[in-house]
Amino acid sequence: MIDYVTWGQMRSFFIALVVIGLLMIVVFGSVKIGLIAMIPNISPALAVGGIMGFTGIPLDIMTVTIVPMLLGLAVDDTIHFITHYQLEYTRTGSYKTSTRRVFKTVGVALFLTSMVLVLNFSAYLASLAKAYIHMGILVPAGILAALAADYFVTPVLLDWFRPFAKTARQRK
Repeated sequence: MIDYVTWGQMRSFFIALVVIGLLMIVVFGSVKIGLIAMIPNISPALAVGGIMGFTGIPLDIMTVTIVPMLLGLAVDDTIHFITHYQLEYTRTGSYKTSTRRVFKTVGVALFLTSMVLVLNFSAYLASLAKAYIHMGILVPAGILAALAADYFVTPVLLDWFRPFAKTARQRK
């Protein structure tokens, strides 16, 4: 039974990734930006899956809900980050300046909302129920992985691929 649930969850996750990837392409109006936006969004799933495998936390009715929830959170944060980055690039024409400005505005908001969620879900660690303790470990880890990816992976990808540049000179 658990193998059936595991397979179903994995299939649903990959379908969700494809659908969200297509939506990102539509939202940003660019295949390049849409694909860049998807890369940091897999980090929470990798973190949670890695922790579960390493610690032996089983896939059960509680843990099966974590990755889809984290995917939604990660996508939301990435959309905010890239949208504001694109706006700043339009204003400044500089990837370096855009990165700095996005961190001063959206970066602060992402950090604060992530910390509120991490602290709230960490309260589950005080539970006597093992399923809630697992949630108290996995959800904060996934949130922190999403935040780290938005902070460290997204700006590097944007600077590396330079998707907002219109001319060859801007791409240098």
